[in-house]
Amino acid sequence: MTETLTNGPSEQKIASVIGEIEESEAEILSLKMSYMAEAKVIRERIKDIFQDAADVGFNKKGLRAKVKQRALIRKAKAIESGLDEAAQAALEHYTEKLGDFAGTPLGGAAIAAHRDALGALVTSGEARAAAA
Repeated sequence: MTETLTNGPSEQKIASVIGEIEESEAEILSLKMSYMAEAKVIRERIKDIFQDAADVGFNKKGLRAKVKQRALIRKAKAIESGLDEAAQAALEHYTEKLGDFAGTPLGGAAIAAHRDALGALVTSGEARAAAA
């Protein structure tokens, strides 16, 4: 024995909602395609910049690595700047405990820069508090 549910939405309402969702998804796809076409132009420009740099003596792999490295550093700094005080302290503790990285010249420089940045934040915070 099959029961018909009468409390739910009608077939028309279901079809209408699904249609709206499908139209919205089609719109998203259209935007993605447009974005990809615009991005292709920019990617081609970047490719040309790399080629121009190679033509005057730059090593393309080294240049790409440097660009990627700088992007990763910016991303890491953005992540770190979003941490609350407790997470920041934990990060500093973990960084100090990673002897294999902290002991390298690059790691030591990163830790020193981090401490300098924290000192500047504390100093600027103290200056703001004193001015208030």
